[in-house]
Amino acid sequence: MSGSIAGAAALVFSASLTGFFQSPPAKAAEPGRAEFAAGDFDAARRIARDAGSGEALALACQAGLIIGGYLETGEPAVVSLHDAISDCANSIKSRANRPDAYINYAIGISFEAKRLHSRSDAALAKNLMEAAIERFPNSGFAHTALATWNAEVSNRSFFARALLGASEDRAQREFALALTLDGDNYAINYQWFRYLAAHGKKNHAEAEAAAMRLLEELQPKDQFEKLLRERARIIADALALDDTGKIDEALKATEPFRDIENVAADEKYSPSLTVFPPPEPIAEQETAHE
Repeated sequence: MSGSIAGAAALVFSASLTGFFQSPPAKAAEPGRAEFAAGDFDAARRIARDAGSGEALALACQAGLIIGGYLETGEPAVVSLHDAISDCANSIKSRANRPDAYINYAIGISFEAKRLHSRSDAALAKNLMEAAIERFPNSGFAHTALATWNAEVSNRSFFARALLGASEDRAQREFALALTLDGDNYAINYQWFRYLAAHGKKNHAEAEAAAMRLLEELQPKDQFEKLLRERARIIADALALDDTGKIDEALKATEPFRDIENVAADEKYSPSLTVFPPPEPIAEQETAHE
């Protein structure tokens, strides 16, 4: 590989999903759900993991991504990332059929690609996101995950796009689908706002409108969405200055797992799932959910 291509590859492998995890569907009686809604993510993860069901492990996975992504740095953040990936994998293996487990598993792999600048993990994350869309075509979260992957990789370089098959057009199509499917979802709107803010003056007016929607119109339903609103405000303040450098700084400062690149680089995580298990026959799914 030539030096220029190698350099581009190193950049693309740091691409990740900046600020987006799928929230599990709200079920008040679900172990850890009340703690999650209240913002006690450590307790939510512990309680959900102790419960051990596929449904609970999906919640433990997201709580772990939030803890590692926003509340920890360095090696503790990497440990939380790896534990979250494992929790999602175990939820998937349990056949609980939770969309959030599938999507957050793929997102977790994308952050591992960021940590190690791994082309294989970046490609695996994309493949898993596409598989999640095939299984859950009406999930706005799944489309948002793939939109963000394409946007992040496309923003790196021509070589990045060529190496991993990223497309700015695909990013825009997937965002459009996500907003059509779930247009009032706070996390989806937040990720769309980040995309617009990252694409400079050509999207400035649309980014300002997206910021207004997040800060004035949509109401966060739990502490995680309030955390996203705080980060949206930081980006919106930079956007108001109309200074590309300040906007870039705000986007970087508000992304999750922002300091894990090359942390514990000799400890490669081997994902237990490189493809998702086939869906259960319809009759078995109905029996399992009775």
